[in-house]
Amino acid sequence: MVKAALFCGIISDMQHIATKNIQSRLVAGWLLAALLSVSPLLAAEEGSKRLVIGDVPPHTVGAYRPFTIPGEIKESDGMVERRKGREIVIWCPESLANSRPKKVAAAKRFVESPFLPVKSLSVGYVGSKAGEALLKELGVVYTAYAPNDAWKLAGNQMVALGPGTAELFTQDKQKEYLRKMLASRKLLVLPGADLSLLPFGLTRATAVLPAAAVAVPDLPLFAGIRKDFEDFNAKANGCSCPVSDKGPGWMQTTSPACFAHVKNHGQSIVVFNVAPSDVPAEARDPLTRVWCTILANLNIESGVGGK
Repeated sequence: MVKAALFCGIISDMQHIATKNIQSRLVAGWLLAALLSVSPLLAAEEGSKRLVIGDVPPHTVGAYRPFTIPGEIKESDGMVERRKGREIVIWCPESLANSRPKKVAAAKRFVESPFLPVKSLSVGYVGSKAGEALLKELGVVYTAYAPNDAWKLAGNQMVALGPGTAELFTQDKQKEYLRKMLASRKLLVLPGADLSLLPFGLTRATAVLPAAAVAVPDLPLFAGIRKDFEDFNAKANGCSCPVSDKGPGWMQTTSPACFAHVKNHGQSIVVFNVAPSDVPAEARDPLTRVWCTILANLNIESGVGGK
């Protein structure tokens, strides 16, 4: 295996593979209005890995998440990673590069290693335009399918089930086929999705935040969300949010149950109950970060939403 080259620079090209199609309005609050600027070498083909030293973008857009290495780099160090296909881009704050060179050296060892991550999961979407808008806002790469093309969902590694399927799948044969398809795939269940299509009983209820106590299951799926989830819970003061209620006895949820995970005969199902647009403005950023971290933990590609 050929070792990937290491590129260091300050990024600024909005069309670069690592920042492509991020909406300009979401960049307004970044420390550098013109993101990163580097030599043409940084436009290497997918499969390379990069360490970028400069202002760190907020991981509120796309699958940005804290970059950590056990025993060397902690979440509090402020590094951020983004994975796209087989590519890893790591941002390192200049202040950290100047004060803690050993941290930067550890990140360099990581990107210089021959390790290549597993390619991102492909996502097929079925549901209304409202669900598509949410996926696009979060930078999820997906392919949407109409009812007559639902059989093509089988070509994806994960299916995102959005709201509005009752209006789209009007024929009994279509509904039955979709139900059988969902019973054998990894699933992302979006807010407002028809839970009766799932291969087990699950209901939603309403909870008024903030909850008295916050808990996050010790699962890789939920790694890195606790701080942002606590922040969201505190800022969603007085907000009524949908939460998972009755479900299989082995279902694991956050508390409050805004997110849930169910394993069903080897099938992995992740349930998202509340969207960032459903909560007060001050609570949207931390909730978006929770979503993006979970999506990154699932190894879902980020960048251009929709195909």
